[in-house]
Amino acid sequence: MVIPTYNRADVLPRAIRSVIRQTFTDFELIIIDDGSQDRTREVVKEFTDPRIRYIRQENQGANAARNHGIKKAKGRYISFLDSDDEFHENNLQRVIETLENHGPNCIGAYTSYRRLRDGEVTHISLADKQKVTFDDIRKENTIGGFSAITFRASVFQKVGYLDEQLQSAQDYDIYLRSLQEGGYIIGIAEVLADQHLDEHRISDDIKKKKKGLGRIIEKHEETLAPSRIADQHYMIGFLHAENKDLGLARREFWKAIRTYPYNPFYYYHLLFSFAGLWAFKKSLDFKKS
Repeated sequence: MVIPTYNRADVLPRAIRSVIRQTFTDFELIIIDDGSQDRTREVVKEFTDPRIRYIRQENQGANAARNHGIKKAKGRYISFLDSDDEFHENNLQRVIETLENHGPNCIGAYTSYRRLRDGEVTHISLADKQKVTFDDIRKENTIGGFSAITFRASVFQKVGYLDEQLQSAQDYDIYLRSLQEGGYIIGIAEVLADQHLDEHRISDDIKKKKKGLGRIIEKHEETLAPSRIADQHYMIGFLHAENKDLGLARREFWKAIRTYPYNPFYYYHLLFSFAGLWAFKKSLDFKKS
């Protein structure tokens, strides 16, 4: 189990407690402190559980922290948990039972998870596809974020570590790379993790998200389905719109249409992007309704 953390002393105990209370007890918890300037070290020291290992490194980013944890891990399986998220108490039990019941072609398992804001559930991401193959993942990231996934440790020996140049979409990158080698990732329908949206997250950083989405296209353009490449441009367009730059947003919507001209929403939001920010925002409300 690897938890990367940076200046999250206020929420890190929640993540640690969620691991300690697991019904499956034969685990190691590796906390990689990516150069925190807050009380992270002191917070971790308050936990006396011998299964916890605290490692501090100079600030290098979340992927470098995860890679450090992968290299230090001794177990056959590696689970990730973001430091502001938490596991349900039977998470590891269900995940490991599932992996033990499948052969080596099953390279990992992912679970359903809840998204919460201010303690209220805003969305449930369902692991409704039992087996995710490369053909599935090249069309859509059906798995979700790192707090939902457990890999066999051998995966990283085969395909290498996480891309430390990616500041977002690093989860999708490793899913593509690992599944391209064959095998599948099994889905577990039960909700076994909570993703908290109350704190500042990398996934909320518009600049990093744009760079990550663009980098995914650059790295995997030859293997991604055209519909997925188009969706990447579509999402980048929305990020430009969030930055109030409708000119750049239109450019990305046009790229989406040229790549995959069969999605009506590309045309819908391209049209409203010409009507100004107020109209564009109203178009989002109409879509949600």
